[in-house]
Amino acid sequence: MKNPIPLFAILLVGLLLVSFVRSGIGPNLSDGKTSYELSEFKQTALTSTLGSAASDPQAPLLLLKFGADWCGPCQALKPELAKVERSDLPIRVFQVDTDQAPELAAVFEVQGIPRMLLIENGRVVGDLTGYMDADQISEWVQLCASEETLALPKPPPADFVVKRNPFVGQ
Repeated sequence: MKNPIPLFAILLVGLLLVSFVRSGIGPNLSDGKTSYELSEFKQTALTSTLGSAASDPQAPLLLLKFGADWCGPCQALKPELAKVERSDLPIRVFQVDTDQAPELAAVFEVQGIPRMLLIENGRVVGDLTGYMDADQISEWVQLCASEETLALPKPPPADFVVKRNPFVGQ
């Protein structure tokens, strides 16, 4: 019989690697300390979908929620996001239906829904997947966004839901 110790050691190393990845070692965009600039490609895709709202100086803080009509947690998140948008936070919320805008979901590498991206002045400053209530979302936004942006007045509302595929002709 072969010695089982090398196989056990390989399994143990694999489990440790998985636990490191799941523990958030590496970039963690939910901690409010890590951010990255949107690539020109992502910015173009966002602008072609949201129009001028994607770069409106009156609303430097955008929350993109990727979801689908068939997703229960995505549907439960809608009223919570409406509460956040009605709050005093200077934020605009855009809900993207991944079935209707699969190219935008692909550009932002959406692999699970609901997924929320917090974008401040062209930088992704927050990235979360899963359900959160309005209070948790507000806390997350305040953790991730800069104090200067949070001190801005509330922008005019943007009632916008991406329901069509913006990359396919009419």
